[in-house]
Amino acid sequence: MSGYLYTRGILGGKIMEKDYLVEEIREIRKTHAAKFDYNLHEICLDLKEKEKECGHKIVSLPPKKRLKATGT
Repeated sequence: MSGYLYTRGILGGKIMEKDYLVEEIREIRKTHAAKFDYNLHEICLDLKEKEKECGHKIVSLPPKKRLKATGT
């Protein structure tokens, strides 16, 4: 029963094919994480530094307001 955990297509029950773009991005992320021995803090510091160096405007949005509970 190979492939039973994967999403099936709507036509003919065909198993979804690999998305090579997604695979490429995953490989890039894996390589980047390995550079920092998978230390999340170091990975984030590096990404923040890259943000500063890229020259694009970085936007920080305020937190969304939460709705108050009505007590019903």
